[in-house]
Amino acid sequence: MTHPSPRHKHRFIVLDSFRGLCALSVVVFHLHLWQGFSEWDFFRSAGLMVEFFFTLSGFVLAYRYQQEAMNGRGFARYMVSRFFSDLSAASGDVAAVYRVAVAASGP
Repeated sequence: MTHPSPRHKHRFIVLDSFRGLCALSVVVFHLHLWQGFSEWDFFRSAGLMVEFFFTLSGFVLAYRYQQEAMNGRGFARYMVSRFFSDLSAASGDVAAVYRVAVAASGP
């Protein structure tokens, strides 16, 4: 019989699925397709999905970090992982804004 390793993380499959659906509905909300499916009432009220997404994310993150030791090496590991996660997201945002600015400036 095999046992999961101690580093195995518990996943909330249903909550992750709801988070994905919330994120997709917000993307569709921002598409503004004229006479398209983005005009359906469900997507027009996608602002509520943002709040639901952040509530679910807060629960999932709090549950995950509650399971880890937040003293000494556990806290240092947490800070390093958050730093690189945030750095990669910020780098992508900066690159996207730069590409839009260059494209908008024209030849």
